Amino acid sequence: MMLKKILLFSLTISAVAALAGFPQKKNVSSGKLLPVNGITVVPEEKNQLAGFAAEELVRVLNRSGNPAVRSDKPGKGFNILLGNSAAARAKGMDVQTLPPDGFRIFKEGNTLYIAGHDTPSGSPFKDSGTTGWGYAKGTLYGVYELLERFADVRFYFPGEMGTLIPRKKLLLPEKIDLIDYPAWIERSYLSPWSSGGRWYPAEPDYKRKPSPSLLSTLRFRAKFIIPKMSNALQYGDYIRRFRTSHPEYFAVDPSGKIIADIRHRHRTQLCLSSGIQEEIYQDIKAYFTGKAAASRGMQKWDNRMFLPGYVNFTHDDSFVWCACSKCRKTAEEVNIRNNPAEQQKVSNAVWKFTCDIAARLKKEGIAGKIIMLAYDPYSLVPECDIPDNVLPVVAVFPGPQGDTPMRRRNDELLKKWQKKTGGKILVRTWPGKYMTRAIPGVPAFKHNYVGQYFSERKNWFSGAYMDEMSDYQIFRVLNLYVFMKQAWNPDCDWKAIIDEYFQRMFGSGASFIRKYYDEMEQIWDHELIRGTTSTNYGGRDIVAQYHEIWTDIFTAKRMETFAGYFDSAEKATRNEPDAQKRIRFMRTQIFDPLREQWQSYQVNQNTLDTWQAPVPGKIHLRARSGRDNEVNTVVSISETNDSFLFEAECEEPRMDLIRADEKDNDSGKAWQDSTFEVFLNPSGDRENYYQWVINANGALDDYALLVNGLSQGVSWNSHAVATVKKTAEGWNCRLVIPKSALGNYVKDGFPAIFARRRVLKQKGLAKEEYYYWCPLNGGKLMEPDKWGLLLLNPEKSAEKKNLYPDGGFSTLDLVKRDRRIYTKLNSEKQQVSLDHRSFIRDGRSLRLSSQVNENMIVYLPFPGLLPGKKYKISFFCRLKNVQGKGLNVRLYCGPGKGIKFMSRCMNGNLDWHRLVYKINIPEDFPAGRNSVIITLHNATGDVWIDNLRIEEL
Repeated sequence: MMLKKILLFSLTISAVAALAGFPQKKNVSSGKLLPVNGITVVPEEKNQLAGFAAEELVRVLNRSGNPAVRSDKPGKGFNILLGNSAAARAKGMDVQTLPPDGFRIFKEGNTLYIAGHDTPSGSPFKDSGTTGWGYAKGTLYGVYELLERFADVRFYFPGEMGTLIPRKKLLLPEKIDLIDYPAWIERSYLSPWSSGGRWYPAEPDYKRKPSPSLLSTLRFRAKFIIPKMSNALQYGDYIRRFRTSHPEYFAVDPSGKIIADIRHRHRTQLCLSSGIQEEIYQDIKAYFTGKAAASRGMQKWDNRMFLPGYVNFTHDDSFVWCACSKCRKTAEEVNIRNNPAEQQKVSNAVWKFTCDIAARLKKEGIAGKIIMLAYDPYSLVPECDIPDNVLPVVAVFPGPQGDTPMRRRNDELLKKWQKKTGGKILVRTWPGKYMTRAIPGVPAFKHNYVGQYFSERKNWFSGAYMDEMSDYQIFRVLNLYVFMKQAWNPDCDWKAIIDEYFQRMFGSGASFIRKYYDEMEQIWDHELIRGTTSTNYGGRDIVAQYHEIWTDIFTAKRMETFAGYFDSAEKATRNEPDAQKRIRFMRTQIFDPLREQWQSYQVNQNTLDTWQAPVPGKIHLRARSGRDNEVNTVVSISETNDSFLFEAECEEPRMDLIRADEKDNDSGKAWQDSTFEVFLNPSGDRENYYQWVINANGALDDYALLVNGLSQGVSWNSHAVATVKKTAEGWNCRLVIPKSALGNYVKDGFPAIFARRRVLKQKGLAKEEYYYWCPLNGGKLMEPDKWGLLLLNPEKSAEKKNLYPDGGFSTLDLVKRDRRIYTKLNSEKQQVSLDHRSFIRDGRSLRLSSQVNENMIVYLPFPGLLPGKKYKISFFCRLKNVQGKGLNVRLYCGPGKGIKFMSRCMNGNLDWHRLVYKINIPEDFPAGRNSVIITLHNATGDVWIDNLRIEEL
C-alpha cells in the first residue's frame, strides 16, 4: 500500500496545466504478475545515455537475483529495449512529444520498451559542461522508475549502505503502459563538490565514471538548468576584457575607487549607467546565435553563465550599487540595504537593465531565455514589465523551516513575484548550513520541513534549487531525497516517503533512528537557529553561541540519550543483519561527527581557559590556515594609567607589493588592505565587543559591535591613536586605546583576540592571508566565545599551574642539558630544532626531523611528580609525512619506571591538534626529577610539539 502511495503519479490539473501541449500521463498496470526470465537488455545504438541506463539496469537486476545480460540484439527470453529505437517507434512510442526527461514504459508479450526524451549527445560521465548538466535523460529515468516500481529498489545514496536492492524474483504485470514526466523544469541542489563537505565512505558503483556524487544526482532524477546560479557575471570575463579600455563600465565606491581593483572576491560589480549593456547584449546574442566565444574576445562560453537555451545573468554576491554621479541619481549606495524605498529603486534599475536586453532579443527574433536571481538587494518585484524570455528565480532564506516571521515575509515576496509574472515561479532556498549556520559536526536535518514546505506551496513553483550546504554529505541525504521526489511529483505523499526511508533502512530499529532524526531537526530549527535580526549589513540568522551549543543544547544527558537510540536500534535488529549493518554505519556518519565535536569542545574550552596574553608581555600570531607562517607577527602589549598599548611588528619581505590604499580614518574600508586588528570584549559578556583595524598607512577604523544584533559599527569613536612606521623589512604599528573608551572593563582581564591580514597585489586576484592569536584551527574573529584572555592580574596566570617550566620552548637548554639525547641521534640524518614558522603559542615549537628509520628520542626533564596524585598532561602536535611506527610520548621516572598514556603511536599527516591525557601516579612512584620522553619510533618525517602542559588535578 505504501509503495502505491509513493509511486503512483497523479494526473493533477496543475501538472497538466504547467506542461500544456504534452501528452497526458498514463498509468496502466494490469493483468497477472508474471515472472521474468532470461533477461536481455538492448540499448539504442549511438546513445551513451541508453548505454549507461543498460549498465545500471543489468547491474541492479543481477544483484537482485534476476540474471540479465547486455546485448546489441534481442535474446530468446525476455527483452528490455532502451531508447528511441526503431522497434520502439514501431510501437507508436513518440518520445519527442514528451517534455525533457519524460519517458514511456510499454510492455507487450516478452518485450518491455523504455524510451524517453533524451539529448542524443548527453553523457552521464561528465560532471559538468553542456553535456553534464542540462541534457535530457528520459530513458535513464524510465529505467529508475522500472526498478523502483517493480523491483522495489531504493536509491537513497550510492554504495551498499544506501542502495537497497531486495533479492527477489522480478514479477511484471501482463500489460504495462506508463507515461510520466517531471512537474518542475528545475530540480536541482548544490552539488557535493561545490558544497565542500565530506563524502560518505562508499564502495564506488563504478570504478571510473560516474563518480558517486554524479551518480546520486542521476538517481535522484535531477535537472540543472544552470548549475551555478549565483556569481554568474564574473564568468563573462568583463574585467579582463574591459577594465583597461573601459574603466567606466565598472562600479565605484563613494571615493571613486573601482570595486574590481580593491576586492579580492566578487569583483565583477558593474556600473549599470555605463555603456556595458551593449557589450553584454552582444555577448548574449552571439551565444544564442551559435557564434564562437572568440568572436566576443572570450576563450570559451563558460557553462556557469552560458548553457543551452539559457544565459545566467545573476550579479556577483555582495552586490554594489555604483556610486558614480549617474547611478547616485537613481539611489544612494549606502542606503540600499536598510532603506526599503532606496532598495526598490535599485531593484527597479537592475531588473530594467536585464529586461531591456531580453526585450531586444525578442524583437530581433533571437531564441533563448535569461535567468536571474531575485537576490538582495534586487529581490523586490520591479515596476518594469518582465518579458516571457526572462525567468526570475526568487531567493528565499532559508525556505523550509517552521512558522517564523522570516518565512511569512518570504511567502509574501513569493506571492508578489507570482502576481508579477502571472504564473508559477522558480525558487532558490538555503535550508542547510551556510555562513553563521555552518555549525561543524551538527546535522541540519530538515526532512519534515522540506516535505511540508514544498507540499504546501506545490502550486507556486515551476522549479526549485536547494542550496543545501553541509560539512558531511550524508547529513543532507534524506532532505534531498524528499525534495527530489517532490520536484518530480509535487503531489507525492512525502510523509509516506519518509516513513518508508526509516523502515527500509533500519528495519526494527527504525523508530529509534527516527527519534534521532526528528529530535535533531527540532533542535536545529528551534534551539540552534533562533530567527533573524537586522544588522548593519542586512538580515542575519541568530545562531546559538559556541559555548551554548556544546553546554546548554548538547548536554551530556542529551548526548547519552542519542547514543542510547543507536544502542537500542542495534539491539532491536539483532536478527536483521542488513538493517543492523546500516545502523552501525549511520552511527559513524550522523552521530559520531556530533559526538566528536562535543568532545572537542571540552578540549578546546580547556585550551581557551589557559590561552592568555599577559600585560605586559608579547604574543605571536600564527597562520589561520594552520600552514607555516610565511611572515611572522609579534605583538607587544603594555598599559599606562590611562591607556592600553599594542605594538605590532609585521615582518614583510615584499613591501613593494602590499596593498595599502586607504588613507583616511573611519572610512570603513581599511579592512580591505594589509592590516593589524585588535578585538576586545572589556565587559567579559562575550557579546558586546570592539574592533580596531589599522592598515599599513596608519588609517584607523574602530567599531562597536554586538553579536547577532544592531550596533554602532564604524560610527563609534574610541579616540584611539594609531601610528605606522614602514621599513625595508616590514611595517610596525602602534595603537594606543584610551581606557575610558572601554567603560567599566573587567580589571583582572577580559576576552581578546588579535589578527593580521596580509594582502599582496599581484596579477589577477590579490594574495590574501590571515594570521591570528588563537590555538584553534580555523578560529573566527567575530565569535568572542572563541577568544583568549587579555590578562591584567598576574596572579591569575595559567602558567602558575603548569609544572613543566618551559612549555613554549624558549630555548633548547632543557633538551641539551640531558646528555642522553645525543646518544639517540644520527646527527647527519636526525635533528632537533626550534621552528619559528610553525607553532601554536610563543613563536616557536620543538621540531624533530628524521630522514632514517631509526629511533629518535628526546628527554624533557622537569621537577618530579608526587605519588598518589592525578595529573593532566597536554600538548599540541603536528605531523608531516611520518612513515614508520611513529610518534609516542610518555613519562620517564628512572630505570624501569615510566607511565605510558598514549594507546598507540601516531603517524601520517596531522594538522596542529591538541592531545590531552589524564594519568594517575602510583603510590610507589619514585621521588625525584622526571622527564617527558618524545620518541619517533623507527620512522621518517617531521614532528612538531608545542604548549606542553602538566597540571595537577
